[in-house]
Amino acid sequence: MIISEVSEFFRLFNSHLGESFLFFSLFWIVHGINQLCGQKLNIFGIIPRHPASIIFGPICAPFLHADFNHLLYNSFPLFFMLAILFAKGPSQAIATILAMNLLTGLITWLIARRGNHIGASGLIMALFGFLLYKGYQSPSVESIIIALIILYYFGTLLLSIFPDDLLTSYEGHLAGLIAGIVIAHYGIPYSIQTIAIKPAYYLNIMAATLFR
Repeated sequence: MIISEVSEFFRLFNSHLGESFLFFSLFWIVHGINQLCGQKLNIFGIIPRHPASIIFGPICAPFLHADFNHLLYNSFPLFFMLAILFAKGPSQAIATILAMNLLTGLITWLIARRGNHIGASGLIMALFGFLLYKGYQSPSVESIIIALIILYYFGTLLLSIFPDDLLTSYEGHLAGLIAGIVIAHYGIPYSIQTIAIKPAYYLNIMAATLFR
């Protein structure tokens, strides 16, 4: 029973690795475009309490990074947790990410210090909180093993929700952790699940074309 459940997860993990890689590539593509534009795209980050920022910020901010090191630092935990999420299927993964970005962005917009909050750290914390809470909420061999691996390798991420320096958006990290737990507990609104169907369909086609 345990072996079959773990084997099934790895089968799904491997079968959707192409989709998770393509989605992850978006972060690097956007970063490259942003660098070519002289980082002008950073205007679409989250600027707390700025009316226009609430429109684009929650969706755009996770894809924008201050520099190469900022994105590189985020890349390993981001790809690892995205790959786990995509094992449940591209549609569900994209819907979850969209819900996470929207809620993380809203909370950050409400509580964060003034400035421009960008980077995938909020999404990483949302994924972290989501996967940990799933191990508690719906305990199974798969969810518990995932939660333990996440906690073992990325447990120090919890320290990032506390104030450290002026350049780190600990408010965005805290907002992401809260958003991940909330979404894991209450689920994803049907409207967001519907929106995710088309992007997931095209992502699946691209992955099938490139990797299979």
